[in-house]
Amino acid sequence: MFWAVLADGCLDDRLKKGVCIPSTAVEELVIGAPVLMLAVVKAHAGETSVPVHLVAKLADRVSGETLSRREIEVLKLMAQGKSNKEIASALFISEGTVKSHGKAIFAKMNVVSRTEAVADATRRGLIRL
Repeated sequence: MFWAVLADGCLDDRLKKGVCIPSTAVEELVIGAPVLMLAVVKAHAGETSVPVHLVAKLADRVSGETLSRREIEVLKLMAQGKSNKEIASALFISEGTVKSHGKAIFAKMNVVSRTEAVADATRRGLIRL
């Protein structure tokens, strides 16, 4: 049995179960029963089952060095458009420390500007705008 996504983005099984799963929640638009069954068997055995096409997306999202909690706080304030002086005041640290955190953020994220850091952090799910 195969699940097919209809034009309105719902799986055809909704007629049997009375529910609709939006296609946006399904990376693969057509899922074969054998693939689904294998995933269930692996999950039952305590293993992880990640489709190959998602591995690259996941790797991209978690690549790079991890930012510290403080660096994320600084990054969130950068995203709000705060100056180094305003960030220092909000976090009760010196402006020099804010600059140090900024340099560490840029190096870890491999970016060259605040704008690029904020955009990349948003894409990775580290911060929300």
